[in-house]
Amino acid sequence: MATAAPGTGIDVPGITHVIHLEGPHSIIDYTQSAGRAGRARERVTAVIIIEDKDWPTEDPEKDSCLELKTHEVNSLIGTKGCRQSILSRCLDNDLRDCKGIDAVLCDNCLREKLLWKSELSSRGLVMSQAYGRKVARGLEQIEAARVKVPKFLLSEIKEVRELGQWGCRICWMFKGREGAQHTWMECSEIEECLSFQGCLGFQGRINYRRGRQAQFLSCFYCHVSQELCLDGHKSRGTTMALAVCADEGLWKQVQELAGRELAGEKEYAEWLELKHSKLVCGQEMTKALAVFDLVVRWRIETGVSVPDER
Repeated sequence: MATAAPGTGIDVPGITHVIHLEGPHSIIDYTQSAGRAGRARERVTAVIIIEDKDWPTEDPEKDSCLELKTHEVNSLIGTKGCRQSILSRCLDNDLRDCKGIDAVLCDNCLREKLLWKSELSSRGLVMSQAYGRKVARGLEQIEAARVKVPKFLLSEIKEVRELGQWGCRICWMFKGREGAQHTWMECSEIEECLSFQGCLGFQGRINYRRGRQAQFLSCFYCHVSQELCLDGHKSRGTTMALAVCADEGLWKQVQELAGRELAGEKEYAEWLELKHSKLVCGQEMTKALAVFDLVVRWRIETGVSVPDER
């Protein structure tokens, strides 16, 4: 207990708690009593216990008549702010708070810190939950969009991927999977312009970055939208846009799709890199993907491909 005894110079070791029953006479009395604890640099808790009836109330008219030392003690007891700042101001004319002097936090500062952390955690939890719901909605929308894509188109893309990086795309296109069981570079049945190097060179001319609307719709490597295929870049995907020129009927359909006559490879490549004006299988896609969709449907119509499900 904080009595007059601790103020007489008696040094009692091991004191870590100081309890003031009723308010101290002055700030100096409070600090002297509390200062008798923690002589070996222990952490000390100093508590003032006051009955409700004796709790100081804010009354400017009465406060003006109080002695300075009583007013200071009432401020220390009744403040909702930092108690250390009141002690520092009264004793040393120093306005710094607990944090300012790197001291152990008083009860008010500690409560404020814990409240702030609690609010921050709550906000973080709410934000995390909101973000989780947003991601879930996004995944649902993507999945719903994928459902609209015909299974036969996904099946054809899968077949192309299974050909691997060197599989003959041209023979797959005109003869089907069974006729494409050889490497593209070793194929002796295709014209020079449709060779692996020829088609790869043509594909290199297609630059989706030039079209602001198309640059995010197709993979720069395989030309397939990630809505349809996530890893087509590993097999270089559908490098067969140039092959449509080899069939007169198919090339005519491509020009009908374009709504005009495409003169030369340069003009054709520049057209392929644009965003298609209509949805392809319910998706926004480039004209290159629109051509691939056309090729897939043409293969089904001509009997080159017989998908299990359409």
